[in-house]
Amino acid sequence: MIYFRPCICIFLFCFTQNLLPGQTDTTEIKIFNLIDTIQLTHHPLNNHFHYLQNKLIISQDSRELAASFDDPSRVLYRHAGISLSNDQNNSYIYRGIPSEYNRWSISEAEIVGPNHLNNAGRISDQSNPSAGGVLAIPFDVIEQFDFYGTPYSSEAISSMSAVSDLSFSDETKSFVKLGLLGFEGSYQSKSKRPLYAHVRYSTVGLLSDLGVDFGDEKIKFYDAFVKNQFSNKWSLLLSLGRSTNVKTAAEDSLGLKTIKDLQEIKFDSEHLISSLQYHYKNTSHTFNYSKSSSQRTSEFKYILSGMDSLGRSSFFNRDEQIISYGGKQKWVGSSSIFSIYWNLGFSDSEILRQAIKLKGRDHYSRMSTKLDRRFSFREWKFRVQSELGLNYMFSDASDFRMEPAIFIGVNHGKASLDLNYSLKHRKDRLTHIGDNYLGQINSNESYSIAYKWYSESIGLKFIARAYEMNLQVPSLLIQNYMYVYEDFESLFTTVSDFDYESKLHSKGLEFILDKTWGSSWYTNINVSFFKARYPDTNQDAEDNYSQVYNFVVSKEFELKDNRQLNINLTYHKRGGSLDYRFDPVDELFSSVQVSGYERMDLRLLWKSGKHMWVLDIQNLTNRINPAYSYYDVFLKEEVQQDQLGLIPILSYKRFL
Repeated sequence: MIYFRPCICIFLFCFTQNLLPGQTDTTEIKIFNLIDTIQLTHHPLNNHFHYLQNKLIISQDSRELAASFDDPSRVLYRHAGISLSNDQNNSYIYRGIPSEYNRWSISEAEIVGPNHLNNAGRISDQSNPSAGGVLAIPFDVIEQFDFYGTPYSSEAISSMSAVSDLSFSDETKSFVKLGLLGFEGSYQSKSKRPLYAHVRYSTVGLLSDLGVDFGDEKIKFYDAFVKNQFSNKWSLLLSLGRSTNVKTAAEDSLGLKTIKDLQEIKFDSEHLISSLQYHYKNTSHTFNYSKSSSQRTSEFKYILSGMDSLGRSSFFNRDEQIISYGGKQKWVGSSSIFSIYWNLGFSDSEILRQAIKLKGRDHYSRMSTKLDRRFSFREWKFRVQSELGLNYMFSDASDFRMEPAIFIGVNHGKASLDLNYSLKHRKDRLTHIGDNYLGQINSNESYSIAYKWYSESIGLKFIARAYEMNLQVPSLLIQNYMYVYEDFESLFTTVSDFDYESKLHSKGLEFILDKTWGSSWYTNINVSFFKARYPDTNQDAEDNYSQVYNFVVSKEFELKDNRQLNINLTYHKRGGSLDYRFDPVDELFSSVQVSGYERMDLRLLWKSGKHMWVLDIQNLTNRINPAYSYYDVFLKEEVQQDQLGLIPILSYKRFL
């Protein structure tokens, strides 16, 4: 790698001076469209996943995949290199990198994580900044969900793992919907300046309000979304919501099984996201303000002998707010596109846990340029996309970093080859403990090379990709603190525990085979093999699954009288995760390898005129998969928590 960057500079100089063989300025840009349109095919993935470089573009129809629950994050894990960490939340794991490093944005301007119940599926019942049980912005209002996985283009904000970018349509359909997840209503005006509004209230929460008893746990969430296109260039949108999760303690000592049965636990979270957007031809500007807050309180209803040191009650608060701007300007020529991107971000975050307070400020100004040149030489087609970003991070201590990136694509007939490189920088979300400054610039230097083969005549697409990611990130101990391995307040983390010399390394191979069989049968097979490790400590990453397998088959039936039946069957298998935990008795960290994960899902969709019925069955075979294990101080032994079993979810939608 010593000579890699100088070679890039020499190549870019020759390219900009038109010194490469066969290079010409008169070539029309449309000759290179083939490489741009390499994508996965129809049901389940036709025109749903567009696979260019390391970017996935998920459209509205993507939710036809089984057990996606109208959540684009859950759609993602049908793709190579991606898996969900837990049935109970939508935290996707990209190539073994923890979900906490993922970032969210609207039209390339950053926002807080837009999720309800962001404590779901976690050992500690405490929040995740990037994930939750339910996406707080329903898929119905999302026009496109862009997933950027490093190495990726400068058009997205910088992240240590991946970026999820949302965009919203100007017009959609009015409907009412009733399902197990929620009761929903959507309104679309018919005026020249369209107004779209959507509200949702969880069905379980509504039934609880009416007096239905769901046992010792009560879950409720509700949200609203409004978008107004008040001119042909300007639009304004607002999203807000709240979720609560209340768990009651066992009524008597006979019902005690684990330490959580001793406690009354309440978790509340809320969010607000507002966005003002300007789009006109090749120019766009987006201004976002977003904030999220979550509070968790716990009180022991019973204190048994020998447990007095745990304390009667505990609390945990997480607050984050972000002001951001994203701008883009493009100039399109006959054989090239020149773009300028500008991102501004002002972020404040805070975690308060008993007597310890973690604080962070992540302020940055980032400008980048991208030159996308395309040319041909005989039967060969070439594309070179060179980028340079200047990232100035000015919270607490000022730091300046350069972020180069390059994409090289070569196409000949049905085959193409692309190479990618990018370097990204971000500050930690949390940089202080009390008055102690722990400033750290994280970095992610990534490489990938992909071979693609596509035959339209037989409807077959094949992609093979090799990649390597080298991250400079906080050590395992800071993650352990953020997870918190039990509900008691053992303050085992101190300033000295934060080792900022840790590295995270991930490399692997990914294969995708997508086939269209006639006019209505579709299959997709994708496989990933990877290794994610902390080389400094010689430890595997917590989410080092080693291998991920996906198989998807879909069948469409077009019937009389405008009726339609879709059947979608998916199978997902991955290796087990590694649980790191703190044992308060021996005051030692230890790790436990969880066994692998396997699940089959089914979706049946019936559409007739304005009526649509959907039956999703998650975990069709009711397989018991382990979620995590922990040391329970009440039982004084290791406890394994299982994933969810078979869950059927039926919904009905009526278009107005």
